[in-house]
Amino acid sequence: MKKANVSKLSLSLKNKDILKSYVFLIPVIYGLFFFFLIPVIKSFLFSVSDVSSGPEGYGIHLSGFSSYNQIFNVDTVYREMVVKALLEVLAKTPLIIIFSFFIASMLNQNFKGKTVFRVIFFMPVMLEILSLKTNTLEKNMGVFSNYKNSGAEGATVSFVSQFSDWMTGAGISTEISEQVVSLVNQVYSIIGLSAIQILILLIAMQSISPSLYEAATVEGATGWESFWKITFPMVSPMILTCIIYTIIDSFTSGANAVMERIYSTAFEKLQFSVSAAMGWFYFAVIALLLGVVAFIFTKFVFRYDE
Repeated sequence: MKKANVSKLSLSLKNKDILKSYVFLIPVIYGLFFFFLIPVIKSFLFSVSDVSSGPEGYGIHLSGFSSYNQIFNVDTVYREMVVKALLEVLAKTPLIIIFSFFIASMLNQNFKGKTVFRVIFFMPVMLEILSLKTNTLEKNMGVFSNYKNSGAEGATVSFVSQFSDWMTGAGISTEISEQVVSLVNQVYSIIGLSAIQILILLIAMQSISPSLYEAATVEGATGWESFWKITFPMVSPMILTCIIYTIIDSFTSGANAVMERIYSTAFEKLQFSVSAAMGWFYFAVIALLLGVVAFIFTKFVFRYDE
């Protein structure tokens, strides 16, 4: 009799916990339905319809996949922009991850002023947030803008030009020199796009138990061996997270030419169906790339239960 009462009590407590969890999930479910699922469904309907607007609102008339035919067979510029964006992401992502991992490893060391250096490397994100909110950051920093335009960028252009001339004089092919120069030109953007990744990897490194390093030292492991046998495997799940974040952030950046094309097609040319088709094709490309990346890199991620 006592066992039955205990089981009923535990069952009632479990039901209460489940009910509480659903109560906390109500805002998430509400947001997912009204702010995500409904817009997604409507955007797909737009992509397979002719959208007309009038005094009473907009009207949708199903027209098949004519909008997709438009972006695949007529608007060849959009396809070239998507391919260019894809190649740019594939080129930038490894550089951002390697740079972020290197800086996070440096900032994880014990040295004086490490907090200041951490703030410095996270500063690009704060500046970007401020510029997005005010949209007048550079106007309010006229002196800095003038210096950047006339001084820093001028020096960078001069250096890149001399470096390109040196590679040409050394007999390096034009194709290779152009790729190297392109990477050099992206140094500033790579630093600016690495702040979040540095923070994620730094937190992951700090979460590793010091006892693992102590045990490795007792066993005679060098710092290099500890790095590759402890630090890198333990941080590998966050490296995969940073890769996925970097891909999504690069594809959906406001400065991305494809995003600007989709926006202008909808709100400047008022071609909502074509814009929706562009968005869905772009989404398919991103989803496919993320699936391939996740499938490949998941095999190399360290798991505690294995």
